[in-house]
Amino acid sequence: MERKITEKEVIKRLSLGECDEEMIEWATGKLETIEKAEEKKREKAREKALENKPIIEAIESVLTDEYQPASVFANAADVNVQKIVHVLKAMDTVEIGEIKITGKGKSNGYRRREV
Repeated sequence: MERKITEKEVIKRLSLGECDEEMIEWATGKLETIEKAEEKKREKAREKALENKPIIEAIESVLTDEYQPASVFANAADVNVQKIVHVLKAMDTVEIGEIKITGKGKSNGYRRREV
């Protein structure tokens, strides 16, 4: 059975200035694994963006220059407040500030970011 080289061993040998075919082979395999994981992450992000597109369009339709509570956007997009807050925070065009809600106290408000 062939012995597998470890990451610790590669780092130790590199720190000593050693590099051989076994280390290059290990690094190539490791790089392929990392690239596959990154591609999978990008694909998941693309799917999420497509899923959120109708929500973002609904947000954009009611977004103004005045701070509004998340519930306004949730009602427009027909999703729960937790989901809308997650999408609002990810949007570059939205600014978050504090607003006072009668009977509830202070809360986050969302408005169109000033350019």
